[in-house]
Amino acid sequence: MKKILTLLILSPLLIAEEINLRCQTYSTFDLIDMTSSETTGTDSIVIDTEEKTIVMDAVSTTYTENGNNIIWYKIWKVELGAELGIMEHWYLDRVSGELETHFKLQKYKEGFTADDFMKQFNIDDYKTSLIHSSKCSKVEALF
Repeated sequence: MKKILTLLILSPLLIAEEINLRCQTYSTFDLIDMTSSETTGTDSIVIDTEEKTIVMDAVSTTYTENGNNIIWYKIWKVELGAELGIMEHWYLDRVSGELETHFKLQKYKEGFTADDFMKQFNIDDYKTSLIHSSKCSKVEALF
């Protein structure tokens, strides 16, 4: 009986999985110029399915799911007076391994102000300018 109780208590820990991915960037599409170019680069991603977090570039963030897509974003710090706000928005298809990185911008005509800082954040205020496409594959941790 004690073994069954222990198994029931520990079973959620057995389900949790950390997935290591290596993503190779192969192209960039510029929505402003409507041009595509070959691009190279590598990203490493660690996904914790129990906590629903992603670690990328030594930064941990939560993600959401929509169908086969895992979605997360990062907003770059904006200084007062800056004319541009920058964010990255990622879409990872868990079946195909395709990763799209949407590089987005928000322009501030008068420069970023304290009033802008106090406003409700709206992801739709950022307009996509570049889309980087990558292919991700699962890798085993070295140690």
